[in-house]
Order: sequence, then structure tokens, then C-alpha cells
Amino acid sequence: MAQWKKNVLEIPELYLLGRTLQTESGIQIFWPLSGIRFSYTGTHLSCEIECTYHQFPIYVAVLIDKMPVMRFPLRRGHAVYPILNGMDRKRHEIEIVRETQPVFDDPDSTFIIQSLSGSGTIFMPRRSEIHLEFIGDSITCGEGTVGAPGNQDWNTLYLSPICGYMQMLTTELQADCHVI
Repeated sequence: MAQWKKNVLEIPELYLLGRTLQTESGIQIFWPLSGIRFSYTGTHLSCEIECTYHQFPIYVAVLIDKMPVMRFPLRRGHAVYPILNGMDRKRHEIEIVRETQPVFDDPDSTFIIQSLSGSGTIFMPRRSEIHLEFIGDSITCGEGTVGAPGNQDWNTLYLSPICGYMQMLTTELQADCHVI
């Protein structure tokens, strides 16, 4: 199958998760567990992201069929990140979500998904009939859920709502999650 690259604003099959904003540059992601979801058949997939921050890196999680498969910090500027490489051609549900909460000490940080490129086909994902909205704090956003016990410095490295109660509850209820 031929390689393709598409601006995310031109992909109607994307389901937006959580708090997002469509801008000229792409889909801006603000809160933890916000991002995009789609079904995909193909062996390769990459995602182009624009990111700015001063001190605290923004972390991203990729879930395949509701299970986390990777977590990584974004580089400043524009970068292309490999999401799938050498996958089977089965239909999989892909989510690319923000893990870290907004940091008040880093008010100019941005995370914008700009394009997807791959060798497969994008389909509409499943849509849940249940939508849960969580209003919370750093614990709600998964502060301290990754890393060794005792690593108590405040650092975006240790923030992961994927390991927190919001994700556990929404997975159990087969719901969609929105965070404030």
C-alpha cells in the first residue's frame, strides 16, 4: 500500500477526545487524556506534532485497543513520531493522548497534532454512549503514578493519568473521559 500524509483537519474519521481546539495548525491538545482516536489498518503510522514549552516536557501516550503501548516526551518544535512500525494489518483502535497536565509555571506550552502519515486506512472509531467528566487536581491527572516509590519531586516525568483512577474507571465502563 502506498505511503500517504494527511493534515489532521482533513481526516473526518478522527474522534476528538477531551478538551481540544481546532486551529489553522492542527488540533491543539490542552488537558490530560485529551487527544485523538481512530481505527486503523496498516503496518506503519507516524504523527507530526508541534510542541513548545520552557521547562517541563509534555508527555504523550499511545494506546492500541485501549492498552498503553508507549509513552514519550515531546521535543520542542515540529517533529514526526513513529507510532506503529511493522504492525499486522488487523483493524486496531489507536489513541494519541496528552499525559501531562497544564503547568502554570510554563504558561506558553503548546501541543498541536498536525498530521498523520502511514500505509493503511483510517476508519471511524467506536464511540461510547457514556461520557464522564472529571474535575480535579494533580492526583486526578495521575501525579506520582509512574516512577519508583519515593520519587516525589514534582516533574512531568512522574505524571500519567493512564495509570490513574480516571482511566481505570472509563475503561471499566467503556466510557469516554474529559478532564478539567
